[in-house]
Amino acid sequence: MELRHLRYFLVAAQEENLHRAAARLNVAQPALSRQIRDLEDELGTTLFDRQARRVRLSAIGALFLEDVRKILQDVDEARARVRRARQGQVGRLHIAFNSLSARHGLLSACLNYFRLKRPEVELKLTPMVAQNQIAALRSGAVDAGFLCFRPEEDQSLSHIKLMVEDVVLAMPKKHPLAGKRRLRLQDLTNEPFVYFPRSHSPDMFDRVVQSCLSGGLSLRIVHEAVAEEVLLGLVSVGMGMTFVPASLRNSYPDSVCYRPVDGFSVPLQLDLVWQRTNSAPALPAFIESVRLAKRTA
Repeated sequence: MELRHLRYFLVAAQEENLHRAAARLNVAQPALSRQIRDLEDELGTTLFDRQARRVRLSAIGALFLEDVRKILQDVDEARARVRRARQGQVGRLHIAFNSLSARHGLLSACLNYFRLKRPEVELKLTPMVAQNQIAALRSGAVDAGFLCFRPEEDQSLSHIKLMVEDVVLAMPKKHPLAGKRRLRLQDLTNEPFVYFPRSHSPDMFDRVVQSCLSGGLSLRIVHEAVAEEVLLGLVSVGMGMTFVPASLRNSYPDSVCYRPVDGFSVPLQLDLVWQRTNSAPALPAFIESVRLAKRTA
Protein backbone atom coordinates (compact mmCIF):
# COMPACT_ATOMS: atom_id res chain seq x y z
CA MET A 1 0.00 0.00 0.00
CA GLU A 2 1.41 3.37 -1.05
CA LEU A 3 0.32 6.93 -0.33
CA ARG A 4 -0.89 7.34 -3.90
CA HIS A 5 -3.34 4.47 -3.33
CA LEU A 6 -4.77 6.35 -0.37
CA ARG A 7 -4.97 9.64 -2.26
CA TYR A 8 -6.67 7.98 -5.23
CA PHE A 9 -9.15 6.33 -2.89
CA LEU A 10 -9.89 9.63 -1.13
CA VAL A 11 -10.59 11.55 -4.34
CA ALA A 12 -12.74 8.72 -5.73
CA ALA A 13 -14.74 8.71 -2.50
CA GLN A 14 -15.19 12.49 -2.68
CA GLU A 15 -16.22 12.56 -6.36
CA GLU A 16 -18.27 9.32 -6.39
CA ASN A 17 -17.36 9.15 -10.05
CA LEU A 18 -14.19 7.58 -11.43
CA HIS A 19 -14.14 9.74 -14.55
CA ARG A 20 -14.23 12.99 -12.54
CA ALA A 21 -11.79 11.60 -9.99
CA ALA A 22 -9.33 10.62 -12.73
CA ALA A 23 -9.55 14.09 -14.28
CA ARG A 24 -8.96 15.72 -10.93
CA LEU A 25 -5.95 13.47 -10.30
CA ASN A 26 -4.69 13.95 -13.86
CA VAL A 27 -4.48 10.21 -14.50
CA ALA A 28 -6.27 7.94 -16.99
CA GLN A 29 -9.50 6.44 -15.70
CA PRO A 30 -8.41 2.82 -16.35
CA ALA A 31 -5.23 3.46 -14.34
CA LEU A 32 -7.28 4.88 -11.46
CA SER A 33 -9.65 1.91 -11.53
CA ARG A 34 -6.71 -0.49 -11.49
CA GLN A 35 -5.11 1.26 -8.51
CA ILE A 36 -8.32 1.09 -6.50
CA ARG A 37 -8.72 -2.60 -7.41
CA ASP A 38 -5.15 -3.22 -6.24
CA LEU A 39 -5.95 -1.50 -2.94
CA GLU A 40 -9.08 -3.60 -2.47
CA ASP A 41 -7.15 -6.77 -3.28
CA GLU A 42 -4.51 -5.88 -0.69
CA LEU A 43 -7.14 -5.17 1.95
CA GLY A 44 -9.18 -8.23 0.97
CA THR A 45 -12.47 -6.36 0.79
CA THR A 46 -14.60 -4.17 -1.47
CA LEU A 47 -14.37 -0.44 -0.73
CA PHE A 48 -16.91 0.78 -3.30
CA ASP A 49 -20.32 -0.32 -4.49
CA ARG A 50 -20.02 0.20 -8.24
CA GLN A 51 -22.97 1.39 -10.31
CA ALA A 52 -23.29 2.30 -13.98
CA ARG A 53 -22.17 5.93 -13.71
CA ARG A 54 -21.04 6.29 -10.15
CA VAL A 55 -19.31 4.60 -7.24
CA ARG A 56 -20.34 4.76 -3.63
CA LEU A 57 -18.45 3.77 -0.54
CA SER A 58 -19.33 0.45 0.96
CA ALA A 59 -19.83 0.28 4.72
CA ILE A 60 -16.23 -0.89 5.14
CA GLY A 61 -15.08 1.76 2.67
CA ALA A 62 -16.69 4.48 4.80
CA LEU A 63 -14.79 3.24 7.87
CA PHE A 64 -11.57 3.08 5.87
CA LEU A 65 -12.11 6.67 4.66
CA GLU A 66 -11.95 7.95 8.24
CA ASP A 67 -8.54 6.35 8.72
CA VAL A 68 -7.29 7.50 5.33
CA ARG A 69 -8.14 11.10 6.13
CA LYS A 70 -6.22 10.88 9.42
CA ILE A 71 -3.23 9.25 7.73
CA LEU A 72 -3.03 11.82 4.95
CA GLN A 73 -3.47 14.68 7.42
CA ASP A 74 -0.59 13.29 9.51
CA VAL A 75 1.55 13.00 6.37
CA ASP A 76 0.78 16.59 5.36
CA GLU A 77 1.57 17.84 8.87
CA ALA A 78 4.83 15.87 8.92
CA ARG A 79 5.79 17.36 5.56
CA ALA A 80 5.03 20.85 6.87
CA ARG A 81 7.15 20.22 9.98
CA VAL A 82 10.05 19.08 7.84
CA ARG A 83 9.71 22.18 5.69
CA ARG A 84 9.66 24.44 8.76
CA ALA A 85 12.64 22.58 10.23
CA ARG A 86 14.58 23.01 6.97
CA GLN A 87 13.85 26.73 7.13
CA GLY A 88 14.94 26.90 10.78
CA GLN A 89 11.41 27.59 12.02
CA VAL A 90 11.34 24.57 14.34
CA GLY A 91 13.98 22.35 15.89
CA ARG A 92 16.44 22.61 18.73
CA LEU A 93 19.66 24.48 19.54
CA HIS A 94 22.07 23.82 22.38
CA ILE A 95 23.77 27.02 23.52
CA ALA A 96 26.59 27.19 26.07
CA PHE A 97 27.34 30.41 27.94
CA ASN A 98 29.69 31.85 30.53
CA SER A 99 28.99 34.17 33.45
CA LEU A 100 30.24 37.22 31.57
CA SER A 101 27.59 36.93 28.84
CA ALA A 102 24.85 36.54 31.44
CA ARG A 103 26.12 39.40 33.60
CA HIS A 104 26.19 41.93 30.76
CA GLY A 105 22.71 41.06 29.53
CA LEU A 106 23.92 40.00 26.08
CA LEU A 107 22.61 36.50 26.56
CA SER A 108 19.14 37.58 27.67
CA ALA A 109 18.90 40.19 24.90
CA CYS A 110 19.85 37.63 22.28
CA LEU A 111 17.30 35.15 23.61
CA ASN A 112 14.57 37.77 23.49
CA TYR A 113 15.32 38.62 19.86
CA PHE A 114 15.59 34.97 18.90
CA ARG A 115 12.30 33.98 20.50
CA LEU A 116 10.55 36.73 18.56
CA LYS A 117 11.94 35.31 15.31
CA ARG A 118 11.81 31.59 16.07
CA PRO A 119 9.26 30.94 18.85
CA GLU A 120 8.98 27.23 17.99
CA VAL A 121 12.71 26.48 18.24
CA GLU A 122 13.63 24.85 21.54
CA LEU A 123 16.73 26.29 23.21
CA LYS A 124 18.82 24.30 25.66
CA LEU A 125 21.11 26.58 27.70
CA THR A 126 24.10 25.25 29.62
CA PRO A 127 26.61 27.24 31.72
CA MET A 128 30.07 26.04 30.73
CA VAL A 129 33.68 27.16 31.06
CA ALA A 130 35.67 27.92 27.91
CA GLN A 131 37.67 24.70 27.64
CA ASN A 132 34.51 22.59 27.93
CA GLN A 133 32.69 24.78 25.43
CA ILE A 134 35.43 24.34 22.83
CA ALA A 135 35.38 20.56 23.24
CA ALA A 136 31.57 20.53 22.98
CA LEU A 137 31.61 22.74 19.88
CA ARG A 138 34.14 20.51 18.15
CA SER A 139 32.17 17.36 18.96
CA GLY A 140 28.85 18.88 17.91
CA ALA A 141 27.35 18.55 21.39
CA VAL A 142 26.86 22.34 21.46
CA ASP A 143 25.73 24.50 18.53
CA ALA A 144 27.18 27.81 19.73
CA GLY A 145 28.84 29.22 22.81
CA PHE A 146 29.46 32.53 24.56
CA LEU A 147 33.05 32.31 25.77
CA CYS A 148 36.36 34.04 26.36
CA PHE A 149 39.78 32.86 25.20
CA ARG A 150 38.69 31.49 21.83
CA PRO A 151 41.51 29.43 20.26
CA GLU A 152 42.47 31.77 17.43
CA GLU A 153 44.48 29.11 15.62
CA ASP A 154 41.43 26.88 15.16
CA GLN A 155 40.16 27.69 11.67
CA SER A 156 37.20 25.34 12.07
CA LEU A 157 35.53 27.83 14.41
CA SER A 158 33.73 31.02 13.40
CA HIS A 159 33.07 33.83 15.84
CA ILE A 160 31.59 37.24 16.51
CA LYS A 161 33.49 39.58 18.82
CA LEU A 162 30.98 40.94 21.31
CA MET A 163 32.87 42.99 23.89
CA VAL A 164 36.11 43.32 25.88
CA GLU A 165 36.30 43.70 29.66
CA ASP A 166 39.26 44.24 31.98
CA VAL A 167 40.20 42.18 35.01
CA VAL A 168 40.66 44.18 38.23
CA LEU A 169 42.00 43.53 41.71
CA ALA A 170 39.47 42.99 44.50
CA MET A 171 40.69 43.57 48.04
CA PRO A 172 39.14 44.12 51.47
CA LYS A 173 38.00 47.71 51.81
CA LYS A 174 39.86 48.06 55.12
CA HIS A 175 43.16 46.80 53.70
CA PRO A 176 46.05 49.30 54.09
CA LEU A 177 46.60 49.32 50.31
CA ALA A 178 42.98 50.21 49.60
CA GLY A 179 43.67 53.92 50.03
CA LYS A 180 46.77 54.03 47.89
CA ARG A 181 46.36 56.19 44.78
CA ARG A 182 48.24 53.84 42.45
CA LEU A 183 48.86 50.16 42.89
CA ARG A 184 51.72 48.20 41.37
CA LEU A 185 52.06 44.44 41.29
CA GLN A 186 55.12 44.68 43.52
CA ASP A 187 52.90 46.27 46.19
CA LEU A 188 51.05 42.95 46.44
CA THR A 189 54.10 40.82 47.23
CA ASN A 190 53.40 38.29 49.99
CA GLU A 191 49.70 39.24 50.08
CA PRO A 192 47.36 36.21 50.40
CA PHE A 193 45.16 35.53 47.38
CA VAL A 194 42.00 33.49 46.90
CA TYR A 195 41.47 32.13 43.42
CA PHE A 196 40.01 29.25 41.46
CA PRO A 197 42.05 26.09 40.72
CA ARG A 198 43.80 26.01 37.36
CA SER A 199 41.76 22.98 36.28
CA HIS A 200 38.61 25.12 36.35
CA SER A 201 39.79 27.52 33.61
CA PRO A 202 43.40 26.96 32.50
CA ASP A 203 43.43 29.87 30.01
CA MET A 204 42.22 32.43 32.53
CA PHE A 205 44.45 31.09 35.29
CA ASP A 206 47.57 31.08 33.11
CA ARG A 207 47.00 34.58 31.77
CA VAL A 208 46.50 36.05 35.23
CA VAL A 209 49.54 34.27 36.64
CA GLN A 210 51.70 35.23 33.64
CA SER A 211 50.67 38.88 33.83
CA CYS A 212 51.54 38.89 37.54
CA LEU A 213 54.91 37.22 36.94
CA SER A 214 55.73 39.72 34.20
CA GLY A 215 55.26 42.49 36.76
CA GLY A 216 57.30 40.78 39.42
CA LEU A 217 54.50 39.20 41.47
CA SER A 218 54.22 35.51 42.32
CA LEU A 219 50.69 34.81 43.50
CA ARG A 220 50.41 33.26 46.95
CA ILE A 221 47.07 31.44 46.76
CA VAL A 222 45.82 30.44 50.20
CA HIS A 223 42.22 29.42 49.41
CA GLU A 224 40.49 28.13 46.26
CA ALA A 225 36.90 28.38 45.07
CA VAL A 226 35.30 28.00 41.65
CA ALA A 227 32.54 30.63 41.77
CA GLU A 228 33.52 34.28 41.48
CA GLU A 229 30.85 35.21 44.02
CA VAL A 230 32.42 32.85 46.55
CA LEU A 231 35.88 34.33 45.94
CA LEU A 232 34.50 37.81 46.56
CA GLY A 233 32.79 36.56 49.70
CA LEU A 234 36.16 35.37 50.98
CA VAL A 235 37.69 38.75 50.12
CA SER A 236 34.87 40.53 51.96
CA VAL A 237 35.77 38.79 55.23
CA GLY A 238 39.47 39.46 54.86
CA MET A 239 40.66 36.05 53.67
CA GLY A 240 42.74 37.55 50.86
CA MET A 241 42.67 39.37 47.52
CA THR A 242 41.55 38.12 44.11
CA PHE A 243 41.25 39.13 40.46
CA VAL A 244 37.77 39.37 38.90
CA PRO A 245 36.12 40.84 35.79
CA ALA A 246 35.41 44.55 36.19
CA SER A 247 31.66 43.98 35.81
CA LEU A 248 31.65 42.45 39.31
CA ARG A 249 32.83 45.63 40.99
CA ASN A 250 29.39 46.34 42.45
CA SER A 251 29.53 43.16 44.54
CA TYR A 252 30.01 43.61 48.31
CA PRO A 253 30.24 47.43 48.00
CA ASP A 254 30.57 47.92 51.78
CA SER A 255 33.46 45.52 52.30
CA VAL A 256 35.34 45.11 48.98
CA CYS A 257 37.08 47.69 46.80
CA TYR A 258 38.11 47.15 43.19
CA ARG A 259 41.26 48.64 41.70
CA PRO A 260 43.22 48.53 38.46
CA VAL A 261 46.87 47.58 38.97
CA ASP A 262 49.75 49.15 37.04
CA GLY A 263 51.49 46.58 34.88
CA PHE A 264 48.63 44.08 35.10
CA SER A 265 46.45 43.52 32.03
CA VAL A 266 44.23 40.55 31.24
CA PRO A 267 41.53 41.65 28.76
CA LEU A 268 38.54 39.35 28.55
CA GLN A 269 37.18 39.23 25.00
CA LEU A 270 33.69 37.77 24.90
CA ASP A 271 32.88 36.00 21.63
CA LEU A 272 30.04 33.99 20.21
CA VAL A 273 31.68 30.90 18.71
CA TRP A 274 30.31 28.14 16.50
CA GLN A 275 31.63 25.35 14.27
CA ARG A 276 31.84 26.39 10.62
CA THR A 277 30.40 23.06 9.49
CA ASN A 278 27.42 23.18 11.86
CA SER A 279 24.34 22.73 9.66
CA ALA A 280 21.61 23.30 12.28
CA PRO A 281 18.93 25.17 10.28
CA ALA A 282 18.08 27.53 13.16
CA LEU A 283 21.70 28.50 13.88
CA PRO A 284 21.90 31.39 11.33
CA ALA A 285 18.85 33.01 12.94
CA PHE A 286 20.47 32.67 16.38
CA ILE A 287 23.69 34.26 15.10
CA GLU A 288 21.70 37.11 13.60
CA SER A 289 19.94 37.60 16.97
CA VAL A 290 23.35 37.91 18.63
CA ARG A 291 24.43 40.52 16.07
CA LEU A 292 21.25 42.49 16.76
CA ALA A 293 21.75 42.22 20.55
CA LYS A 294 25.31 43.49 20.13
CA ARG A 295 24.18 46.51 18.09
CA THR A 296 21.53 47.47 20.63
CA ALA A 297 23.58 46.78 23.76
